[in-house]
Amino acid sequence: LTWIRTGSPKCSPSDLDYLKISFTEKGKQENILKWVNGISWEMVYYGGSGKQPGSILTIRLKINQLEPPMAIGPNTVLTGQRSPAQGPGPSSN
Repeated sequence: LTWIRTGSPKCSPSDLDYLKISFTEKGKQENILKWVNGISWEMVYYGGSGKQPGSILTIRLKINQLEPPMAIGPNTVLTGQRSPAQGPGPSSN
């Protein structure tokens, strides 16, 4: 979970309230594009009378690629393999 603060004023770590976030099975099955784009909730801080301060909490899924893609094949264990441009392989008859 990465915290991204937008706007101002600046805050210090002592100003932060930490959240423990867990997901229900239904939430885990939600459309992945919704999580990539971000799902937001409005939070209001109650404590006294008058106008209450609030924030919007947005959680976005960030997918990190662990390793660069690697081409695989041809399978050297299989013999008689040809590329599709060379036509059909040997007959098994």
